[in-house]
Amino acid sequence: MSNIHNKINTRKKLLKTGEKELNHDKVEIDKFYQEMISLKEENKQLSEEASNLILKLIRTEDRYESLKKDQTLHLEEMNSKQEEVNLFKKKVKYLEQEIAEYECHSLAEVGWTKEGLFNEFCKVSKELELVKKTTTAKY
Repeated sequence: MSNIHNKINTRKKLLKTGEKELNHDKVEIDKFYQEMISLKEENKQLSEEASNLILKLIRTEDRYESLKKDQTLHLEEMNSKQEEVNLFKKKVKYLEQEIAEYECHSLAEVGWTKEGLFNEFCKVSKELELVKKTTTAKY
């Protein structure tokens, strides 16, 4: 009978050990479950952040495309303005040539050269200065 009691006691000890192991396993399972819940929440937050970053990227790409179009339009406008400036410069150059030809022709008609006209201008300027000095001195 003692053999049966020994077997019963051994089985009781094994049962207690099994219960302890089971309780330990339950604690480990609870820890694992809590960790899984925490990881699931972290995954959810990371997914939201990723979605927000993707939306931000899309908005940035849209803005880039918009700025690129604006830049292209601006460059086209600048090219157009440059063409206008070039045309205006050509007109000015043409008019300067016309004026130079007219001056030469007009001076030639009255018998003057540009050099002669300049010399006459200098002479008249000196005389004017003299008149100013003498007029100022008198008064």
